[in-house]
Amino acid sequence: MKLKQNLNYSQPTFYKFNEDSITLVKYVQKNFKFFENINVLDLCSGCGVIGLELLYYADVRFKLDLMEKQIEFKVYLNSNKLLLKNNIDDIKIIISDFSSESQRKSSSYDLIVCNPPYFEAGRSRLSANINRNICRHFIDNTYTDLIKAISKLLKLSGTAYIITRQLLEEENKLKLQIVKIKIKRNLYIYIIKHASS
Repeated sequence: MKLKQNLNYSQPTFYKFNEDSITLVKYVQKNFKFFENINVLDLCSGCGVIGLELLYYADVRFKLDLMEKQIEFKVYLNSNKLLLKNNIDDIKIIISDFSSESQRKSSSYDLIVCNPPYFEAGRSRLSANINRNICRHFIDNTYTDLIKAISKLLKLSGTAYIITRQLLEEENKLKLQIVKIKIKRNLYIYIIKHASS
C-alpha cells in the first residue's frame, strides 16, 4: 500500500462516517486482489469514504461507482471525488436506491463494498432528522432486499464485503456463499460470492 497523505472528506452535519468504514477499507485492502480496470461499487456510499479510500490507495486503476440513495449527499460526493485528482474520470456518482438500480445493472461489478444502515425499521429509536434515520435504518428496504440487490449487481466471479452490527439471516435462497467474520463485539464483515464462483 502506498504511503499518502490522509484525505479530508467533506461530510454533512446530519451524519459522519465512523471507524467501521475504515475497518472495512483495511479488511478489503488486505483480502481482495485488485486488478486493472475492474468495476467497483460502493453501495450505500454516504459521502463515498470506503470506495474513495480503496481507489486512493490502490496500486491499479479501476472504475468506481458511488451509489447513494439520498440526494443530500451528492454535493459531498462531488466534493470528495475532487480529492482524487488523478482518478476523477474513473469515478461515477449514482443517486439511486439499490433495489431499483439492481434492476438496471445486473452482473456489473467485480467488487461491492457496503456499510449499510445498521437497523431494521422499528429496532432502534428514530432521530428527529429524517436524513440521519435513512443513514441508520432500513426505512424502505430490509437486509434481505440488500442481499438480493447485491446478488443481482455482482458478477458471477465477483465478491462483496458488507460491514454491519447486525447478524444477517443466514438463510440463503439466492445460491450465494456467505462467510461471516467477527471483527469485534457486535461488528461483523460478511463476504458474499455466487455459489458457482
